[in-house]
Amino acid sequence: MLEARGLTKRFGGKPAVDELSFTVHAGRVTGFLGPNGAGKSTTMRMFLGLDRPGAGSALVNGKPFHQLRHPMHEVGAVLDAKAVHPGRTAYGHLLGLAYSNGIGRRRVAEVLEIAGLAKAAHKRVGGFSLGMGQRLGIAAALLGDPQVLLFDEPVNGLDPEGVRWIRNLMRGLAAEGRTVFVSSHLMSEMEVTADHLVVIGRGRLIADTAVRDFLAGGAREMVKVRSPQAIQLAGRLREAGGEVTADDEGALLVTGLDPVQVSAAAAACGAALHELSRQRVSLETAFMRLTEDSVEYRADSLPPA
Repeated sequence: MLEARGLTKRFGGKPAVDELSFTVHAGRVTGFLGPNGAGKSTTMRMFLGLDRPGAGSALVNGKPFHQLRHPMHEVGAVLDAKAVHPGRTAYGHLLGLAYSNGIGRRRVAEVLEIAGLAKAAHKRVGGFSLGMGQRLGIAAALLGDPQVLLFDEPVNGLDPEGVRWIRNLMRGLAAEGRTVFVSSHLMSEMEVTADHLVVIGRGRLIADTAVRDFLAGGAREMVKVRSPQAIQLAGRLREAGGEVTADDEGALLVTGLDPVQVSAAAAACGAALHELSRQRVSLETAFMRLTEDSVEYRADSLPPA
């Protein structure tokens, strides 16, 4: 597993990670979320020994990374898929990594096949697209058949088929009992991939919870209602204690009342209902509401044309 204990890191006196503690368990996909500048990449780098904590510890299977005897056999990671010499072939890049960790040629061929790069094995990496580079990075992470995997924005540059592939791969790895820790800004993808979430803001822990619980607590229930008597209905709903806004298509979005109460308000004012539905809270909505006070880089308005 992965474990952060009071993890702290400062750059120029400014805390990037601030007394952060959490545990990433095996057997599930754990999403690592936070606004830009929240400290996600720094945290991952500390797990991999690329940054040294100013205080606290970042442990892989109970040890700091530098104490692992055979690192690639215990942990695999993709932090920067472009960190490959462009003159090397995909096969040559992986073979060099394999030899340095006592891994045979057969495993190189296996991970190229898993990543869908078998036909591009002898092409130079400098000619790879961003998506192919991501696949090569994932192949390298899998090379030592590790029990712990860290992925930072793994779907960048992937086409829809590639996104589905990495989603199924991560869920399959977790189903095998491995620890899968993935950072992403794509909320829609995390919503269908992750089982658990660790959310940070300004380097501090905001949430450490199951996805379903995060969604349940991230926003109030909303009811969508459409009526030709929308103005009268909106007034009655507010009288009943609801908060009412309108979407871009003229439907009313109601919080504070459930569908039965909305229906009763419509009947009371004689409003016909063309639609009445309970709106599911998205991960994006819950995340934005929970982290709105932790956003460091915010654009308040669009620049003039």
